Amino acid sequence: MNKEILTKEIDDLEMLIGAVSSEIAEQLSSNDRSESADELLKEMQEALSELRLARGVRLMLLNAFETGSKLRTVGSRYPHSNRQPSRPLRRAS
Repeated sequence: MNKEILTKEIDDLEMLIGAVSSEIAEQLSSNDRSESADELLKEMQEALSELRLARGVRLMLLNAFETGSKLRTVGSRYPHSNRQPSRPLRRAS
C-alpha cells in the first residue's frame, strides 16, 4: 500500500460517506415512519459509521506514511546522528 492508493481510497470513501449521508437526510425528511423505513435508516447509519471508521484508519495510515517519509528525510540529512560509534570509546586514564 502506498500514499497514492491511500489517497484514492480516502477520496472514494468520502464520496460514499457523502452519498449515504444524503440518503439518510432524505429518509429523515420523508414522512415514512414504517418499520421497514426505520430498519433501512438504521442500516444506513451503521454503514455510515463503518465508512467513517474505514476512512479514519486510512487517514491514520496516510499520516504515518507522511511522518515516516519526513523522518527518513531528516535522517538522510544527518546520517550519523543516530549511529553508534564504530569503535569503543577509550576511557580516560
